[in-house]
Amino acid sequence: MNSGAERAAIERQLERIVASSGFARADRLSHFLRFIVAQAVQGKAHELKESVIGVAVYGRRPDYDPKADPTVRVEARKLRVRLQEYYRAAGRADPILIDLPKGRYVPTHCCPVRSPIDSTGCRGRVNCFRSRRPEVPVKWAFARRA
Repeated sequence: MNSGAERAAIERQLERIVASSGFARADRLSHFLRFIVAQAVQGKAHELKESVIGVAVYGRRPDYDPKADPTVRVEARKLRVRLQEYYRAAGRADPILIDLPKGRYVPTHCCPVRSPIDSTGCRGRVNCFRSRRPEVPVKWAFARRA
């Protein structure tokens, strides 16, 4: 994370999302989103793997085999859809976009602002959760259309 202000802005955005009507009754998806965002904000994005999420979020045993149980993949797809629905409606004007790129469990975020630094603490147009492993690319969150 770049700053305490940016971290606080991401956490506020997360709370807006999980309090929305699309997530209010989706406890499992809310827990999933909270977990992956918390891990990313804490600099543990490189630890976000299907098996870790299965154990931490969905209560699977430590010997859980993701190839035999697709729960995390299925729930990740549902989470992606819910996030897109949220940003099409209630979150249309939100200062930060949180996304879960297809095929990954590391969330990204971007700040769709016109100025280099805005009141949320984000710098520039895009700021993504950073992983300590350089081979994990920084990605754009899905773009909003005017």
